[in-house]
Amino acid sequence: MTHSMVFFTKIDDRAKVKGSRDPLGIEPIWSAFGREVVGNLTTVTTSLRGFTTLVLGMYFVDRLVERGRVSEGARLSLFLRAEQLAAYSRHAAGQEGLRGELRGIERVKDRLASGGSVKISADPAHQILSDQRTYGLWGLYSQAARKSGIFDTYAQKLTPDATDFVELFHAGKLRGFRKEIEDLIGKKEAATFDPYNKHRACAATLARQLAPKVEQEERDYYMKTLVEGGEGMPPVVRARQSELWETMAEVYDSKRVPWNSWFGMKDLRELEHRAEKAGRGALAERLSYIRDVEPLLGAVARLFGYLMRCGGRSVKAVAKDVEDTWGKGLVHLEPEALPRGAIMIFDHAASDKARGRIVDAGSAMQAGKYSDAIRLVLEQNEAVMNARGGAAPWVKIDRGKLDVRFRGDDWPSLPSRSEMPDLWTNSYFLNSLKAIGRSVVGRA
Repeated sequence: MTHSMVFFTKIDDRAKVKGSRDPLGIEPIWSAFGREVVGNLTTVTTSLRGFTTLVLGMYFVDRLVERGRVSEGARLSLFLRAEQLAAYSRHAAGQEGLRGELRGIERVKDRLASGGSVKISADPAHQILSDQRTYGLWGLYSQAARKSGIFDTYAQKLTPDATDFVELFHAGKLRGFRKEIEDLIGKKEAATFDPYNKHRACAATLARQLAPKVEQEERDYYMKTLVEGGEGMPPVVRARQSELWETMAEVYDSKRVPWNSWFGMKDLRELEHRAEKAGRGALAERLSYIRDVEPLLGAVARLFGYLMRCGGRSVKAVAKDVEDTWGKGLVHLEPEALPRGAIMIFDHAASDKARGRIVDAGSAMQAGKYSDAIRLVLEQNEAVMNARGGAAPWVKIDRGKLDVRFRGDDWPSLPSRSEMPDLWTNSYFLNSLKAIGRSVVGRA
């Protein structure tokens, strides 16, 4: 394998932990490895038509602001209205497969169940999610759009290239309904939208722009922004992502791995093998880093999750349970064999001390020393909580027993020993690229 230099950029803000989740500080680690190959997408940006809604909505918001109908400060509230308009239009048009694809689908369905009109506004009572700003397309897709060269780097508006794309592809199809759309989005008060009667033609036309089928002009634009990586990414990562997509297309079109499955360890192995064979050395190396680190991070995370189920039990008894499930040792783990490039990424994302605890926990699991692994995993949790302002650890050992202090999640049982070598716990943003790319090229 060809070895290449590792160049670091600022740690991705999208990997920062919100609140008290990620008890072992693993998310920034796997995110750093993922950002070596996918520079724009996030774990949640898996809907191509989510991006299309973002582009179309911001196009109309930009027009309203530029013509002075609304102020710059109204951009967010206007986009929330545009997102609602698109969602109601798609459901009213009878588009299939919207569950899991359209954010807010349950409220949209309930409000349109009677076949009447709905209110469009940024008021919480009219939003299609409990917090549409945070959990809708604005909150979840705008950063990826910026990295993809769709949003301006410094302002919440489309780039000139994105505006040109809408003008060339969508504007003509929507020409007879521009004023209607702008009036619904731009009203100061709540607008009444009737997608089955008064606004039926407008809703149907807008829904057609968001239909699953991707036209060639769209395919070209989304390929160069979302799939191959946009102008907002470091050039070296952009080039690597372009190679990754080329490799994905080759692997999935060969049917060695299906297009319509979630990304997993089998996908990774096939991609690494294909990249190496095709002479894409830097890409193959980064994929090998993920192959090396994911079994370690996954095993540590699943062990900790199991400990959360074991409050009041002795460490010795829990370790025996783990041994009964995983045997005398997880021999597929090779934590001490991480290559230098992987170690550099690991330490840049966390710290050498965090790596030491996680690697030592992996070594203990490899050797079947599960009591040691339990203590090391809990030390990592305590260090992570201390770094977050001295928060209490989720689990402590008190007189030889596990004292579980964090409640609220249904923690899974341990995977079987046979499942461990192919365990896929973290995404590395690879499933998002697979999902978006699959939609763009129209693979079933």
